[in-house]
Amino acid sequence: MSKTTNDQSSLAEQDDDSNTSSSSVVIDASDILPSYNHEKIANSVVEQFFYELKTHDDGTKSAKCLLCRSIVKQSTTSTYNYGRHVYRKHMKETNKWKLALDSKKSNKSTKQSTVQQSFGQRINQKYGAHNPRQLELHKMIVQDLIIELGLPLSIVDHPAFLRAMNTIDPKFTVLSRRTLCREAIPSALEQVMIKVKQACSDAKFVALTLDTWSDRRMRTFIAITMHTIANNDDSFQDYLLTFQPLSGSHTGDNLRRQLEDAMANFNIENKVARIVTDNASNNLKAFDELVIPGFEVYFEPEDDEDEHDDETENDEREEKDEQNNMNDQEERLRIPCFSHTLQLTVGDGLKECGNAKPALAKVATIAKLSHKSTLFAEHLQRENISIPLPVKTRWNSQHHTICKVL
Repeated sequence: MSKTTNDQSSLAEQDDDSNTSSSSVVIDASDILPSYNHEKIANSVVEQFFYELKTHDDGTKSAKCLLCRSIVKQSTTSTYNYGRHVYRKHMKETNKWKLALDSKKSNKSTKQSTVQQSFGQRINQKYGAHNPRQLELHKMIVQDLIIELGLPLSIVDHPAFLRAMNTIDPKFTVLSRRTLCREAIPSALEQVMIKVKQACSDAKFVALTLDTWSDRRMRTFIAITMHTIANNDDSFQDYLLTFQPLSGSHTGDNLRRQLEDAMANFNIENKVARIVTDNASNNLKAFDELVIPGFEVYFEPEDDEDEHDDETENDEREEKDEQNNMNDQEERLRIPCFSHTLQLTVGDGLKECGNAKPALAKVATIAKLSHKSTLFAEHLQRENISIPLPVKTRWNSQHHTICKVL
């Protein structure tokens, strides 16, 4: 009897301890893990199957799976890893969700739209890639704004430009700068090159001009243009064959190599009748001795001598005449730029004209003052007058400066 009483008392003590311990446990709501909701139909894999999306310091992202609590990491902005995880590990739940999502979308599409919704959809609908209006506006941006006006390519990503184009036509989609650089501009260049090469092929003879210059950042560029007469209407045509940076020393050999590459690229080696350059020493060295094979006949002078003249001459005289004839051909192939030659003549004449030097010095001082003194510049601005600075490479600029001062 006493043993039974002791057992009952011990059980009572255990019950008291269990009640005390259970009453001391506090459940935190944050410790409760979210469970997968089978009735939820989210629009994406991440929203349906994952939680606790985090972005780490190294740029990677991670999320926990609602079904297996696995942590899935993603190194890019794509959600490929999340989708691959649920398709491999939870195929049954994934198929159920896809069927429910497709059913949800189909039910939504079968609902009849209101008049306002229908008009709104028509307004917000964008042109297709091959729509005539889409192509027209795209050509306007590339041809007129970027090529003709010289605006930067980054303009297509500027918010103000996007708002302006949306005002012009809300259905038009502006191509990104990346698409312009990789597709639009190379395609336009290819079309132009086809036309230029066709013109080179149709031309019987061509004349070339070559020039080099440096910008304010001391980067040197070379440009070669071609001039010809069209066979169909006898109109003058000119084309830019090359425009590119010129690296290395500006020696005659380097310039000649650039010209030979351009002629070979457009297949006009045997069609060049004249080459026009300025009188720089590197141009003289590069082109004064240039003779294009197969074109010597074009420079042969007319034979006005009597047919019955003595044709027996010694070998030394023949060799000398042949060399002189070749030298004449070489001189006639390269023609100095007339404007540059005239500018050099004017400069040499001013150096010999001592009486004009003091007056020219005063004109130069006044022109410099207009670009250094703010008070003098403001006075000229009120009178609606501007005085340009003379530049050696800008032909006739000194004459314009003198006229403005007078």
